[in-house]
Amino acid sequence: MTNQRIQEPRPLRGVRLYRNGAVEHKDHGWTVAGQHNGVHRVSLQRETCTCMDHTARKAPCVHIYAALVARAKTRRCSGCSEPTNRRDLIEVTEDHGSLTFYDGDQICVECAGNHGIL
Repeated sequence: MTNQRIQEPRPLRGVRLYRNGAVEHKDHGWTVAGQHNGVHRVSLQRETCTCMDHTARKAPCVHIYAALVARAKTRRCSGCSEPTNRRDLIEVTEDHGSLTFYDGDQICVECAGNHGIL
């Protein structure tokens, strides 16, 4: 038997990076803290990453998978446009009384408080 270490598949390592809080949305792209060191810039639109693994293989790396998970689990607040975890958004209903939002808009807790929806 060889001494090779069996690694988790890249998608699972990407999920782990997301769960560890390594992903942030910044300046029209994503930044993902590397597993060993450094921060990598990910463009999901172009499916690129600045890490050596992606550069060498030209295939999705753990950082791209982490950013994909983050994008799936976040949505922009209709009030402040900040990326917010989907489960933390509040859906505006037609009886909210505010003229700022439409029925069905999803807003963060801070915007909801600022506009008298909470």
